[in-house]
Amino acid sequence: SGQSFHLRYTNDFSANWGWFAMLKGQRNQLNADKLSDYHNNNPFPVGGLVVGPGPGPGPLPPAEVDIENWSFKKKNWMTATAMGGFYRIIPAGKRSVFLPELGLGLIYAKLPDFLGTAQDGNRRASLTRKGKHGVGLAYSVGLNARHHLNAKYDIFSSLAYFGSSAVKFNEVSTTRFYTDGTTVAQTVRTMDHQQVFASLNLYIGVGMKL
Repeated sequence: SGQSFHLRYTNDFSANWGWFAMLKGQRNQLNADKLSDYHNNNPFPVGGLVVGPGPGPGPLPPAEVDIENWSFKKKNWMTATAMGGFYRIIPAGKRSVFLPELGLGLIYAKLPDFLGTAQDGNRRASLTRKGKHGVGLAYSVGLNARHHLNAKYDIFSSLAYFGSSAVKFNEVSTTRFYTDGTTVAQTVRTMDHQQVFASLNLYIGVGMKL
């Protein structure tokens, strides 16, 4: 779940059809509990460069350790969408209309950074990822309703599904840190990341005729 802001302009260019332009901002929380559950139940990869006491500086052979009590800070996904499209006008009484619509546009997304930490006895681990931004294609399929209050204002409601192409985030840096009180090891990995966005949004608002 999250919060969404929706601003749109509509134009009925005929008795049966219209077009719209829309700006939408959305914020959804990273599922920190799910991340914690995953790392509590899966081994943590350890390897990379030894940066403290132990066998001495140099590469550490890849290994996996079981470490629990993971906790991740709560961060947010952020998206902004600019979209345009067309809708069909279906009368539903004297003062109301239904407006099924299709839209296409661009989505700008922020991949949240996150920090996870765990401590189990004298063993400690952390997982850190840097946030990034990316752009992709977006689309929407929705069913709207408009009820005229008077010549100037109406009530507007919308139930719409928003989706996107795979948004690419370039060179996302992830750092894994581990220590058992004797050896301190750290691995930094940089790779591209892709994410598809999808949401179901319900809006109720007020429209004003210009």
